[in-house]
Amino acid sequence: MADAFTILVSDNTVIIDGMSRTVDCSALVPARTHAVQWDGTAGHVEFYNPPGQSSEDFKPNEPLTSMDAYQSYVDAWYAAAPPPPGPPPVYRDANERLDAGITAASDTVARNAPRAMPPHSTPPTVDELQAQIDYLAGSVQALSDAVTAMLEAQAATPAA
Repeated sequence: MADAFTILVSDNTVIIDGMSRTVDCSALVPARTHAVQWDGTAGHVEFYNPPGQSSEDFKPNEPLTSMDAYQSYVDAWYAAAPPPPGPPPVYRDANERLDAGITAASDTVARNAPRAMPPHSTPPTVDELQAQIDYLAGSVQALSDAVTAMLEAQAATPAA
């Protein structure tokens, strides 16, 4: 049983413990009910008073000493609860595919990457700079080949 709740009729909303859920409140509309507030022991009903209505038609808030008339809305809030979460998804196959891709990428880099940056003097000669540019180009190509190998390995590994 709810210790406290709020019913917002025009929004078809019931709020319990700070969590709102959609509940059909249309049966409260003919009585011009705007909201119901309950704090666990007492509460009140707020009425909608349209602008310009005569003072004879004005409905002030009414105190509540029992929530019995509104229990069905609290029950509907509990019934509207989302189902409990199911078991977590199994990612074993996805992990195997990732592992296969990473292994393929690592193997490709190991086979194709130049071993060390060529040395240079100070200041470097044109030939030394060209050797370093060639080294960097080879590294970029090895990384590109590794990504390609990883994607191909992942594509070749059956998905779950």
